[in-house]
Amino acid sequence: MKKILWLIVGIAAAFLSGMYLYEGGKLFFWYRDYRLGLLTMAAGCAVFPLFVWSMMRFYGIFSESSAWENPAPGMLPAVTVLVFGCAAAGVVLHVIRLYSPFAALFAAAGTLGAALLLAAAVFFAKNHER
Repeated sequence: MKKILWLIVGIAAAFLSGMYLYEGGKLFFWYRDYRLGLLTMAAGCAVFPLFVWSMMRFYGIFSESSAWENPAPGMLPAVTVLVFGCAAAGVVLHVIRLYSPFAALFAAAGTLGAALLLAAAVFFAKNHER
């Protein structure tokens, strides 16, 4: 069941990332709207790590039979929280791209900072549980 959920998340992340990158490239190169094009392409680049992580989890890169060593106990949930936060920052950046660039980048950085703090809390909670 988890593999199917990771596949669905991967497909949704690929769709969002591709849509943002295509739309941003069209704005940047075709219409010469550099500000909106760069912000939209940055949103696509922020969603892309979620696609990569979900495909890694779907194909079982971190299973016992793989060549990868088992990471620390809290590393996988912490990275999962971090990539979902990065994708959320990309969506926030895309949603408020029509406001001032400073406000859009500040909101995306705040979202990513909150995800980083949550990932650190998850990592330390998993490593210190008994």
